[in-house]
This record gives sequence, C-alpha cells and structure tokens, in this order.
Amino acid sequence: MKKIPRDFLAIIFIAYLFVWLVFFVTDSFKGASLLAILGVLHIVFLIFAGFIVVLYLLAPLDDININWKRR
Repeated sequence: MKKIPRDFLAIIFIAYLFVWLVFFVTDSFKGASLLAILGVLHIVFLIFAGFIVVLYLLAPLDDININWKRR
C-alpha cells in the first residue's frame, strides 16, 4: 500500500478548511445546533476527502513519483 505524502495530507486539511468556509459563506448554519453543524460538516468533508484519497490511490504510481521528484 502506498504511503500518502505529507504535502498531500496538507491538501486534505486545506480542503477541510474550504468546506468550513463554504458553509459559513452560504449561511448554512443559521438556526442549527452545534451538533447538527458538526455532523453535516464532517459528513460532507469525509465524502470530499474520500474522493481525493481514492483518486490518489487509483493514480498510477509512476506518474505520482515523477511529479513529487520534480519539486
């Protein structure tokens, strides 16, 4: 199994912050309890991050190694 690079984990964290930002900007939290906010937010983030991780794991290993070595 491939090890996920630290930079990639940083991208997932930025995506998590982006989900928070979208929810705040669209005013989706209006009149909701804190538990409901956290529940919905984390479900949306897990789906979003899940797609990112799955796409990373399905990518050919050679392409990823070439891109990371160029940095």
